[in-house]
Amino acid sequence: MPPPITEKETLTTLVELYKEQCDHGRHTESQRQEATNLLILLTTALLALMGVLHFSKYPSLLFSMLIILFGLLGYFFMRAFERKWDESADRRNFYRKHIENLANFDPNNPKPHPNIEPPPSPENRKTLRKFWKGVSLSIIVLGVISGIVAYFWGPLP
Repeated sequence: MPPPITEKETLTTLVELYKEQCDHGRHTESQRQEATNLLILLTTALLALMGVLHFSKYPSLLFSMLIILFGLLGYFFMRAFERKWDESADRRNFYRKHIENLANFDPNNPKPHPNIEPPPSPENRKTLRKFWKGVSLSIIVLGVISGIVAYFWGPLP
């Protein structure tokens, strides 16, 4: 029978698991950022191509549909990344809570431990999510507007 795990070993293990979840959360955020950058780049390229073609009706309508598709993909990507981030945050918070209990400190009352930061506000997370959803929805609106311009006023001089 193995010897019992000490409190210090338990704390060390929990800290390592907590760090892993923090790294996973950063990785998820990096993936979301790269996906958003790619969608914005592709949208910009299609809009530039539409401009070069002076919003010719049929090619521009096709490009507008692609822009709308990119916006929809972006929206669903953001939803998937939100779920991944939430899962990671739940696991991270689970480990953090156990670390706080084992180490006997409260980060919301850091008098005995002034170097420990309080957990982030859930409102910050909601604001960031609204922003990234807004980016995807803006791409969709941009596709619709460019399609309307191409259909009713294309080709432009």
